[in-house]
Amino acid sequence: MAKFFPITEKATFLERVNRFTIKVLNRHGKVLKSYLPNSGSLEELLIPGRTVLITESPKGKLPYKAVGVIDASGNFIMIDSIKVNEILPSIIERIPSLKGYQITRREVRYENARFDFLLGKGPQKLLLEVKGCTLFWEDVASFPDAPTKRGVKHLRLLSNLPEDLKGGILFIIQKPVKYFIPNFHTDPEFASELYKARERLLIEAISLKWDENLNLIEESVSRAHIPWERMEPLLQDKGAYLLLLLNESPKALPFSNGSKSKSPLFEKGFYVYVGSGLRGLSSRIKRHLSDKGKPFWHIDKIKKGMKVVKVIPIRNPERMECKIAKELKAIADGIIAGFGSSDCACESHLFYFKRDPRQVEGFLGRVLKFRFGLLSETIQNP
Repeated sequence: MAKFFPITEKATFLERVNRFTIKVLNRHGKVLKSYLPNSGSLEELLIPGRTVLITESPKGKLPYKAVGVIDASGNFIMIDSIKVNEILPSIIERIPSLKGYQITRREVRYENARFDFLLGKGPQKLLLEVKGCTLFWEDVASFPDAPTKRGVKHLRLLSNLPEDLKGGILFIIQKPVKYFIPNFHTDPEFASELYKARERLLIEAISLKWDENLNLIEESVSRAHIPWERMEPLLQDKGAYLLLLLNESPKALPFSNGSKSKSPLFEKGFYVYVGSGLRGLSSRIKRHLSDKGKPFWHIDKIKKGMKVVKVIPIRNPERMECKIAKELKAIADGIIAGFGSSDCACESHLFYFKRDPRQVEGFLGRVLKFRFGLLSETIQNP
């Protein structure tokens, strides 16, 4: 058992104030601001009502630091990205591809970048970058949870090292899983670069388990399989997407349903539209994020009266939007009948939520299911 944190206490997550600050409710019923040492999205983990683990931070600007969260399955997830590099010395001998290597330097400068470790084993030298992974769906983990230009830069530099220096990237997954894949949904550029570098770099994914006090269970260290052979079709620019809209005040917005024109009242709140881009997902998303172009689809006609909050891509060469629509209908507060579904049997492809659906337990779980669930089934049943 390896200890990385002082005594932790449980609190309830309330909201993310900004990139590095969250609000929590402690066990005494007091609302506290806590430092979040992680710049990632974490939106699949930090959902209101979830239990977070905080620890006192006497030298910090805020009195507490958030270091862990309990996910929907009851796993204790370490979220302190600063601590990720401290894990390697404790587990290096348990990682088959790194066995026998010694850490010779940390925070290594190379060209215009900085890498986490320089390892040595006899005459062999390995420049290693370590990434903490906190995005999961059942037995599949993925990285990153938000686009990372820095990560792409690291991959390109590591792939073009001189002959006497090998490059490597280690993904440390913060819960037990069987598989790891790059997140081609959120960051197709990083996923593509990693796929291209698979034969030039040492690429390893290791999963861990933490106990209720956020101590590392060292015996849990396990290698996660990276199914390179299943990835190429998923790197295509095809799939479905969810367009998240905010309607700031009630208003009637017109759209046509076949030969009939409708102008229903759209209540104040959030709307999620399910669409597809099987001939070019990126261009379809780009169109929705732009105010230019002549209105063509139902969604073009109403989004001018709303605010586009986010687009969530779900890359897959199969047609997925009707399956996704069926799942969203089960948790939505309402639907706009006949919207975006004139060419299928669905009742609607536009769903109403009284509050931000990302804060609704079950919404992001369904997104993850469609992003990674089908892949998981394919891996296990080729």
